Parts: sequence; structure tokens; C-alpha cells
Amino acid sequence: MGDGEKCEFIVTKAPLKDLTGKTIGIVTAAIDVTERKRMEKEIQQSEAKFRNAIENLQEGFALFDRDDRLVIWNRMYEEIFAFNRGVVRYGVRFEDLVKENMKIDRVVESVGRNEEFLRERMEQHQNPLGPFELRLTNGTCILVSEAKTPDGGTYTTLTDITKLKQTEKQAREREAELANIRRLNVLGEMAAAIAHELNQPLTVISSYAQGVAAKLRSGLASPDDLLEPVENLIDQANRAGEIIGGIRSLIDKQETRKSAVDLNAAIEEALTLVTPEYQELGIGVTLDLDDGLPWVLADEIQAQQLLLNLARNAMEAMSEGPCASSRLTVQSSQADGDTVEVAVMDTGPGFPFKDREGVFEPFFTTKAQGLGLGLSICRSITEAFGGRIWIESAPGTGALVRFSLPIADVKQLEDA
Repeated sequence: MGDGEKCEFIVTKAPLKDLTGKTIGIVTAAIDVTERKRMEKEIQQSEAKFRNAIENLQEGFALFDRDDRLVIWNRMYEEIFAFNRGVVRYGVRFEDLVKENMKIDRVVESVGRNEEFLRERMEQHQNPLGPFELRLTNGTCILVSEAKTPDGGTYTTLTDITKLKQTEKQAREREAELANIRRLNVLGEMAAAIAHELNQPLTVISSYAQGVAAKLRSGLASPDDLLEPVENLIDQANRAGEIIGGIRSLIDKQETRKSAVDLNAAIEEALTLVTPEYQELGIGVTLDLDDGLPWVLADEIQAQQLLLNLARNAMEAMSEGPCASSRLTVQSSQADGDTVEVAVMDTGPGFPFKDREGVFEPFFTTKAQGLGLGLSICRSITEAFGGRIWIESAPGTGALVRFSLPIADVKQLEDA
């Protein structure tokens, strides 16, 4: 006891009796209750601080004892659920609070399924597994967190996450808008690229059409002579239609078609289309394809388009400058992990170091008549299927472009 501290006593009086029971005096006793009073005051102050603390919480708070009866709560707990006056009171059972909410259809999840919801909610309350969300019919979204106390009770916190949900929704909407804007930007690029993309099948169509016309003018052409070039015309016309269909799918916001593709076959098919031009320019072609290559996740037409763009880029590069031996080499192999890698090499001038970072950007070109879309489209195709494309060559050593595509999970595609 400190200096100057007042002491408190309880004074009691009792009669003093002799052996015969006769009162012979009064016994006075003084009991020092200073410490007890101090402890009671501290407990009261602690309780006041605790209650003040929970009242100032931004979340609703409630504590239920081991018999599941309410013993402590704050104003926010009542306000979040907007209970009617008198419903939330000391000793009320948790189950009765849930039933009160269901009675006035307060919780969206309970509407039309009261009994089932009551069972689920009691199970969540008695065996808490983690936070969960409840939606109220007034549009409020609540995050409910519950946990057991050491003496078998349960405490509950309710957090109003309505604004957070609205923010998340707005963020998703903004992301969707940004994605749409990006898609529109791509479409703008694709509008300029249509001529570039369709030029390949149209060039082949023109070549075959001229050949058919020449045979017809000679007067010596038989139906059998014309059948193969006409079928090739049909194939290339269909190819042009599929290219346009790919552009249309972007406009319709459709997902890129994905299937298991034999990449070696796609490489061979693509190079077949440019073989006449390579032969005319005296450029040799070497294929070094891994026979055991697993199939990749891609779209067959787009995979061919990817190879065609790289092959044409190489052809244009080798035809622009002198070189002792013009040759295109295409290699395929299974890379580490779950990807397949393709290397496209030529003997042209290669990529200047200063241009290495920008060559995949739309409209970047070092050619006088180039649109600068070929490599940009190549990157779009590889990234659409979860792959990537990059440059490894040094200036003056020819161009070496590599790209990778993921190996297809055939069973997963079949199940889908």
C-alpha cells in the first residue's frame, strides 16, 4: 500500500456471550477490504475498456458461451443484420438469431431453403473451418469469421465487404474494357495485316490459276491434268477463308481454338507453300525434325501461319543482300520440361543488336516496303497458346529465331 493511500474497512459487530448464553459485551471487528476494492475497480475498468474496444470495432463482434448463448456483442453486430429491437439480448441462443434472420428473409442464401440453410449454418458455427461469405437481401455482402474459445464457446466477427466486392467488380469490368480496347487495337493492326496475311494463299492461288489458264489456252489440257491444280486452288481458297475466320473470332471475342497439333506436319505443310519461291531464288531448305516429337497445343492453321511468316521473313532477308550460300534450316526438338521448341535459321544479314527488342512490336520494320507485322503476328500466335518466341542470333551471322509451344495433354483435350 502506497503512502497517502486511503484504506477501506468493513466494520462488523457481534454480541459476546458467556457459557450460559448471556450477553456480556459487544465484539467489534474491522476487516481491511482495500485490496479487494482495488481489484474490483481494476476489473470494472478492464471490462469497460474491453467493451469500449469492441464497440469501436468496424466489424460486428459476438461471443457465445459453451451452451451457444450470447454473452457479449457490439452495436455493429446488430446493425449489420438489422435485427429487430430486443432480438439481440444476453442469453439468446445462436440458433434463434439465425431463425430470426430467416423469418424476414434477411440472408439471400436462406431464401427458399430455410431448413437446409439452418443445418449448414449451425455446422459452420459449431465446427468453424474458415471465413465464408453471406449475402444479405439488402445488397450487403458479409465476410463471416468464426473460431472456438478455449472453454468451448464461439466468437464471431462480421466484416462488411460490400465496397470491396463492388471495387473488385469494377476492377473486373475495367479489365474487361481494357482487354476489349487491346483487342480493338489488335484488330486495327489486323486490318492492316489482312493484306499481308492473305497475300500468301492469294499468291499461290494466282500461280495455280495462271497454270490452269495456260494449259487451257494450249488446248492440250485433259481433266486429269487440271484436277490437281484445281484442288490446290480450292485448298488455298479454304486457307484464306480460315485466316479471315481467325480475324472474325477476335471480333466476336471468341477464345482461340486449341487442339493437339502435329507440329512437324505443320512445318512441312507450311514450307511446301513457299518451296516454289525458294527454288526460284536459289535458296536451299533443310529440315531437321525430331521424329519422336510429341504433339503441341495450338491451332493447325495458325501454327502453319507462324512458320510461313518466319520462312518469308528469312527469304526476304536472304534475297536483299549477297551471301555465298542462301539456306533456310528448320529444326524441331523437345525442350526441357513440357514444351516443344523450333529453331528457324537463315544465312541472311541477321538482326542488328539495337533492333532486337523491338522486332516483335507491331509495324516495326527495317524494310522499305514492309508492314512490320510478320513477327508481331508470330508473337501473338505463340503467346495465345502459352508459348514464347525469341531471337538468339548475332549480327552478320544470319537470323536465328526460336519459338516454343506447350506439349498437348491429349487426354485432357478429349475430356474437354
